[in-house]
Amino acid sequence: MVLEAIFSYSGVRAHPVKILVMAILLSSFAIFISYHLFPNAASVAALLIVALGLMPIIHKIFEVEETAEAKHPGPTLGFIARHFSLVKIYGWFFIGLVISYSFWFVVLPDATPQNCSEGGGFECIMPTKDKIFMEQENSWRAITGGNFTEVATAKAVEVGRGYSECKNDSTKSIPACFELIFMNNSMVLLLAVLLSFILGAGALWLLSWNASVMGLFIGKEILATDIGMGVLRAISFIPHGIPELVGYFIGAIAGGIISVAITKKKYLTHEFEIIAKDVLILLFFALFFLLIGGVIEAVAIVSEDSMLILFATLGSWLVMGLVAAFVILKR
Repeated sequence: MVLEAIFSYSGVRAHPVKILVMAILLSSFAIFISYHLFPNAASVAALLIVALGLMPIIHKIFEVEETAEAKHPGPTLGFIARHFSLVKIYGWFFIGLVISYSFWFVVLPDATPQNCSEGGGFECIMPTKDKIFMEQENSWRAITGGNFTEVATAKAVEVGRGYSECKNDSTKSIPACFELIFMNNSMVLLLAVLLSFILGAGALWLLSWNASVMGLFIGKEILATDIGMGVLRAISFIPHGIPELVGYFIGAIAGGIISVAITKKKYLTHEFEIIAKDVLILLFFALFFLLIGGVIEAVAIVSEDSMLILFATLGSWLVMGLVAAFVILKR
């Protein structure tokens, strides 16, 4: 396909930042195509086009990484350090989509102009926010407080003690909010692993959804105030967002690599035993990062003490940094 001709998998693997450009270009193309082909499902179809467009390149990279791991396995704890390029690829992909969706939310018209029924001009072929962000808007309205982590699974988890307690100001507590956030994030992680396991790079769609919702939040902030506040809005996701996203990336990588190993019919070999063990360790690490993010976010939601939030963030990041340093040393 064209993307593979312009951006080779080896080029993306060597310079992961290239996928940021790919994500911006492909998502912009997908928004226009999906709007004209599937106007009533454009908000979901555009993300599907993005995932399908990048899947061959990501799957090829998974194949290369799986082969390298099978030939030179190394210590289990150093798995992520040896394949950190995959984490960077997912990271740049996510950032590219956030930038793209934030931009299009700001510049697209709210709805189709009335004069389009009589012919109209260029503005009549432009996608509209009411179509491109339909499902994202539904999820945004389904939650209170505008919390990014809850968006991905809001419709699936609007029941239970954690939800009712965390959403009620009189009963809101750090344990209740942590329960809600961690369960939500664990569900997203499970979906990321399953999609990658079944489709190789299938978690791209789930990550695309999260990025599009985050773009919606940032875009709303820019329209309500200015671009500076939009940037601050994006920065506000960093303390808890990075640990959570790294957890999702690790889960996606684990599912993708084990999927490639099974596709190559290595499931009765010693190589598969090594890779399967590594994948299980990775999933524990992914849950650990989700726990870190959940603690930070729960404190930020409940506490009004900025110093407590700062200490929770710094403490959690310190623990995460020590774990990362240990993993790198085990490489």
